[in-house]
Amino acid sequence: MKKIPKKVLLVIFILLLILVLGLVIKLISLKVSSKTKEKADIVVPIEKDKLNIDFRVEAKKLKNNEMYYVIRIINYRNKKVAKKDVKYKMGFICNDDTKLELFKEKDKKNLLNSKNEVKLKVAGKKKENTLYKLHIKTKDVNNVNIDVNIDS
Repeated sequence: MKKIPKKVLLVIFILLLILVLGLVIKLISLKVSSKTKEKADIVVPIEKDKLNIDFRVEAKKLKNNEMYYVIRIINYRNKKVAKKDVKYKMGFICNDDTKLELFKEKDKKNLLNSKNEVKLKVAGKKKENTLYKLHIKTKDVNNVNIDVNIDS
């Protein structure tokens, strides 16, 4: 059996170490980017002067009697940005045993009033893309019924 020189083994070891480190760095960067680019459950675009959207949250997504539902509010459509500020009113109707909270991006302040409504304003002229998280807590998973109405 032929003996491999120590220098060749050292070069192979260093190359393998660099390869492993590169793969670890790539994996970490993919995890970080996937956390920052959150997928929205519903996107509210600018289409016309009046916008009315109704949708229903599905109970099958609930884990431990709670879940987050992501709503993305944007002020553009097909690269065309709204020329003026747009105001939205979101209203949530749910069962008595279901508690709702709405948070903007990473903010911890609940935006919903006692009627489970919120008024939002999206600035015009420059592209905006804002995430809102609807936190849903319920006592009875089989009886979750949330209707959302969004008007502009």
